[in-house]
Amino acid sequence: RKLSRMRFIENGMISCELRNHKQEYVETHLHDFFEIEYVISGSGTCFIDGKKYDILPGMIFFMSPVNTHKVFIDTATYVNISFSENVCTPGLLSQLTISDSAIALCLQESDRKLLHSLSLELAGNLNDNTYSGMLLDCILTKLVKHIAPNKSAKALSTSKKAILYIINNFRKGVTLENTAAYVGLTPAYFSGLFKKET
Repeated sequence: RKLSRMRFIENGMISCELRNHKQEYVETHLHDFFEIEYVISGSGTCFIDGKKYDILPGMIFFMSPVNTHKVFIDTATYVNISFSENVCTPGLLSQLTISDSAIALCLQESDRKLLHSLSLELAGNLNDNTYSGMLLDCILTKLVKHIAPNKSAKALSTSKKAILYIINNFRKGVTLENTAAYVGLTPAYFSGLFKKET
């Protein structure tokens, strides 16, 4: 199956926009960045890694660079947030990406209002890197609380940091050497530690 690649969000970049679509089909594709889609209203179908999800008001989808997806939209108003891994807290992102599975869930009304407000605030403050990163962290924290309600954010282990790096860069020819450099260790030491922890 042909995979089309959408626009690239460079390191340190984030975008957030409100979108309205009617009768739209987006072919199977993947990204070099992370993506959140929050549905405000409308209907349709989304397939992530071959699994079917209904597009309904209050649905939120989180996809990493390893998740392929396609969308059939009847009509929908939704927020799209696209970002690279270094605009948010790595520990939060790690908790959402440690599994290969995408996240698709329907939010309760109170969480919908919060997410809508955070998204609008984010869209209006993309030029302020510190503030936009904090807003994105709030959105990611809300997602973490839904998928792992009893887990508190922990320091990111070396292996989890490496896995996050691999997920975000696997199409660029990840090697032991550049992964070890990313986590600040020698290749030999990192290799042993990674094997032990995973």
